[in-house]
Amino acid sequence: MAFLVFIALMVALWALIRSEKSERRLAEVNARLESLTRRLSHLEGGDPSVQPAVAPPPAPTLPASVPPLSPVAPPPPTPIPKAVLQPVYRPAAPSLEQALGTRWLVWLGALAVALAGVFLAKYAVDQGLLGPAVRLTLGGLFGAALVIAGDVMRGRAGDTTTTKAPLSAASIPAALTAAGLAIAFACVYAAHALHGLIGPGAAFAGLGALSAVAFLLALRHGGGDGLSPGAFIALLGLGGGLAVPALVPSDHPSAWALFGYLALLNTATLAVSWRLPAAWLGLPVLAGAALWVVTAAAHTVEATPIVLFLVALSAAGLGFGLLDLRRERPVVTDAWVVAALGGLPMVLDWLLLVATDYDAAGVAGLAALALLAVAAARAPSHRPEVTEALAPIAALLATLALAQGYTVRTAGLSYPVQLGVAAAFGLGFAAAGLRALTGTHRLPRAWAWGAALPLVGLAWAGWTFDHTGVLPDLAWAGVAMALSASMAWAAAWAGQADRPQPVPGAFVLAALALAGLALAALLRTSWLTAAVSLLVPAAALIESRTTAAPLAAPLANALRRGAVAVAVVVVARLTLNPWLLDYPLNGTSPLNWLLWGYGVPALACAAGAWLLRQRRDDRPAQGLAAAALVLGLLFACLEIQVMQTGSLASDPFALLPTSLRSVLFLAVALVLTGRAGSAAGPVAHPVAHWGARILVRVAAAQVVLVQLGVLNPLWAVEPVGPWPVFNLLLLVYALPALLFGLAAWRREAGLARRALVILVLVLAFTWVSLEVRQAFHGSTLTLWAHGGERTDAEWYSYSAAWLAFALVLLALGVRTRRADLRYASLAVLLVTVLKVFLSDMADLTGLLRILSFLGLGLCLMGIGYVYQRVVFAPARAPANPTPGETP
Repeated sequence: MAFLVFIALMVALWALIRSEKSERRLAEVNARLESLTRRLSHLEGGDPSVQPAVAPPPAPTLPASVPPLSPVAPPPPTPIPKAVLQPVYRPAAPSLEQALGTRWLVWLGALAVALAGVFLAKYAVDQGLLGPAVRLTLGGLFGAALVIAGDVMRGRAGDTTTTKAPLSAASIPAALTAAGLAIAFACVYAAHALHGLIGPGAAFAGLGALSAVAFLLALRHGGGDGLSPGAFIALLGLGGGLAVPALVPSDHPSAWALFGYLALLNTATLAVSWRLPAAWLGLPVLAGAALWVVTAAAHTVEATPIVLFLVALSAAGLGFGLLDLRRERPVVTDAWVVAALGGLPMVLDWLLLVATDYDAAGVAGLAALALLAVAAARAPSHRPEVTEALAPIAALLATLALAQGYTVRTAGLSYPVQLGVAAAFGLGFAAAGLRALTGTHRLPRAWAWGAALPLVGLAWAGWTFDHTGVLPDLAWAGVAMALSASMAWAAAWAGQADRPQPVPGAFVLAALALAGLALAALLRTSWLTAAVSLLVPAAALIESRTTAAPLAAPLANALRRGAVAVAVVVVARLTLNPWLLDYPLNGTSPLNWLLWGYGVPALACAAGAWLLRQRRDDRPAQGLAAAALVLGLLFACLEIQVMQTGSLASDPFALLPTSLRSVLFLAVALVLTGRAGSAAGPVAHPVAHWGARILVRVAAAQVVLVQLGVLNPLWAVEPVGPWPVFNLLLLVYALPALLFGLAAWRREAGLARRALVILVLVLAFTWVSLEVRQAFHGSTLTLWAHGGERTDAEWYSYSAAWLAFALVLLALGVRTRRADLRYASLAVLLVTVLKVFLSDMADLTGLLRILSFLGLGLCLMGIGYVYQRVVFAPARAPANPTPGETP
């Protein structure tokens, strides 16, 4: 049965091969036929006036008296057709069979050959054939024979595209070479680990020598784009070399020997990757280095050899990578590999710093790696948009690493030394960035951030974690102000109009941040926020004075953005800081820290917006206006809370403060609506326009959910006061209804306006009804007050009040000719009619029932009369109709 299956598979394979060959021949015939068709069409498409030459008939014999005819001009020669360009033949994509036969089967064969050598050795061991030394010697000779055979085949093939093509067209010589190297690695390792024929030193040397041989063979096989044969052999040598220290343990391990060997291995690999070229080999180099560094750091190995290894790795990677990027057509991926070779060693050094409590060797290594990264960023390259990113990467990593070092209480460096190191790093990056800005670079903003960020970050971290009190706060404030002044000078220098690339933004933000640090060193709590907010109008004022040379528009734009950045920080501190709730207050008095804690920042943002708008009303000016609006509303809301409860931590959703906030939002929205409509156009200022819309919606949500819903006096125990009309209900329902009505009056017809009109009607109806209930029940209006009883007089009063309310709405609708008010009147009237006929008829007795129906009837007739005579009155005829006109 197995034989039949084998025969069937062979037949199917033969049929597949035949069909593939037939399809290939058919494709060639079609290509030739298409070429002949194009040539024929070109010949037929020549000059149609040219006819083929025909032999003229013999001339007739004429009498002698007839003069001879004039000679006829010969026809023009037939033009020679132009040469037809043959179409360029492009081979089709390889089929599945071609991929299997030319690519995967080659490498599967190489793997099978390597495994055959391993299985042969195992068979000899199982059968007791020959000795270990003889078996391993024969295995080594077999591997060497495969390597020699691969090299001979490569030599015979010559320097052709077959041997240097990518692995997609796999070369048999490279496959044989890789298989031979794998067998040789296995034999040397077995001689040491399995049979003890050689010692650790000899095994280490043998495996290292095999890695070197692999690199040499990789260079002989050559490279190309992608995974070339040479690159594959180099990858095999790198993998074997990285595994050697783990496969051959030592009785006396030495970090110097280990990382010295790894440095040589990585340097050789990077040199081969540059020569092939195959820059992607830098990624497995980094992976192996990271694995060994993490392993060594976990075992608390000496830091100095690891640091030197990382410096050597970064130097070799950046050196060979930049040489590769100087070629004619570098690949952008190679540039990112170079960036990784410059950045990842710094990350590994940071990990080593954490593991060694910031040993001096790790800090020195961080400095060397940063210098290498900055030098590589300034080196010429065909991909400067990637390689120049090394400068801000190095600045960011160094800043984070050193800032974290301040938190280590048992650091290898004392706190004063840490301050000195941080100052050296920050000033070094600043000098490098400013020096780079004197030339022409592809990433000037990156250099500017690389110069400004370390000074700010390290100064802030140094002051924040100064637990030992090395410098007093006054000294920190002086240092911060000096650095702020230097950043202000750098911003003015970088923003000059005659510079090819003015980029002052980073320096402006750094100057403002350092000024904030100086204020933080001197002030605390709410005073700090108020003082920092004053930087907003200061930046705006400086911006308004930057119209004269040599200061240019970029500096002005940077100052505008810097003012907005400070405002964002202030708003975030005043909205997201939970410790604000614990600041001491002056009881329920409005004279408390909120005046300067929120009032001063709101005024500062408003002043900054006004100053910026003197030049143009752009997004920074609008952002400051929005910040002023937010802070002003927060100030008013918190003052309401304090005057009500005397604490910021109390429940803000009581009936009185909620009602006051709703009135506040609506009043501000009406002011903003008038502000937006005062300029040219219905949407003159975006902050006023959108601020009014948002506040109306927030107030509507608060009124519906809280005042009409959760805290409604009908079911919430909320005293409204003993006085009729002039009580809390006037503030909770009547005043919001009036303000919503004014907002609807200014709104154009649409869905939003109809929603506001409905809300006004509901609020007014609720106020009228609750005022009637307050007149009979006093301050507490819950449904279960006084045992839940109600009198006939109270029930009749609801009908009378609703009728009066309907008449008022009708009068207003007729007076203003607003249909929505008349519709609201009809709605209230309908509710009253339903109450009278469904409830009053059964519940009321005696005179009250008569008065209820009598009053309703008279009102209905009166309303009908108004609609007939006023609302829908017929058109009157003129007093003196003209002739021919019907009166």
